[in-house]
Amino acid sequence: MKLAKSKLKRIIKEELQNVLRENRVASVEAASIEDAEELMDPIYRAHSFSPQSSFIEEDTQFFIVTLANGEEINAQLRDGEIGLYDLQDNQINNEELEREVLRKINP
Repeated sequence: MKLAKSKLKRIIKEELQNVLRENRVASVEAASIEDAEELMDPIYRAHSFSPQSSFIEEDTQFFIVTLANGEEINAQLRDGEIGLYDLQDNQINNEELEREVLRKINP
């Protein structure tokens, strides 16, 4: 079977993008809110000052996520919904990364 050079380039590009999108997460470890916030600069810590903050629901789970590039972020799981946050407590809106973190949490 012959492939045109442009089609081969497109296939390689698509496959490379798929590989790069997957495998962005090196590890996920369960953590308490205090452990997750310990990574953050103290000025961004909101929850760990009072251990039982009223705005943190009991069934919320926290995780420290280490990305393949060594960067660490925090994850919060509640009712099957994942929230990802950088170390300045900004939400990360990346559905592919959210799916990958969920796969690591629930293999």
